[in-house]
Amino acid sequence: MYFYGRGEAQSNMEALRWYRAAANQGFAKAQFDMGYLYDTGTGIQQDFNEAKRWYDLASNKGSEEAQCALGNMYYHGHGVPQDYTKAALLFRRSADQGFARAEYDLGSMYYYGHGVNQDRAVSRYWIRKAAEQGYERARALLGIKLTPWLMFILGVQIVAGFVLASRPLSFNLWEPSEMIHDSHDLLSVATGFLFLIAAGLSWYGYTHNLIWCWIYGFTGFQLLKWSLNAISLILAYIVLVHIKKTAAGERPVAD
Repeated sequence: MYFYGRGEAQSNMEALRWYRAAANQGFAKAQFDMGYLYDTGTGIQQDFNEAKRWYDLASNKGSEEAQCALGNMYYHGHGVPQDYTKAALLFRRSADQGFARAEYDLGSMYYYGHGVNQDRAVSRYWIRKAAEQGYERARALLGIKLTPWLMFILGVQIVAGFVLASRPLSFNLWEPSEMIHDSHDLLSVATGFLFLIAAGLSWYGYTHNLIWCWIYGFTGFQLLKWSLNAISLILAYIVLVHIKKTAAGERPVAD
């Protein structure tokens, strides 16, 4: 409460006093908190040796937070000789308990081959687990940024969908079918809406980190997206060929 200023005036020194009292009685969470304060220099002079001492105590009690923090100390060489192998071992102990930060860090080590044999499949597994718990760095890695090229493709889909859907329709709300003459017009409307649905599905996939083969592999979502795009393009080709023939004066086959 003192650390976050909840119900009391924020005070790192008071927080440190109470954390130390609990840590000295063997409470693992408080021991981790003591390590964190020394590690980051929050409310106290930064001291990696003290940070490691408290992290070790909490880690030996099974604290996944402390194990991950120790792993980062060995990974970066803060207060200890840099040792990727020890870092990977500590990340693994923490990740096995479901700690998202450790899952991400372990996945990164497998990706680059730091302290472990490089294995992209194992890397995908751990980073995906972290992302599924909502860990932001993992989610950011999974997501595809909406680059200008992707925005251009989405824009083309939306414009094409609007044109194909609205061309045969009347804008008179009282007579919405006034300009629909045959099945080709209905097909044009259906194709336009399919384009719009496909564009919406793509947008949803990009913003919800669902389109990224490297992590997720081939998914049902991706199959649906690709199928809709393929069907849309085939139907658009049929509609446009019909329009071209009609404009050239060819009589369409009667329905």
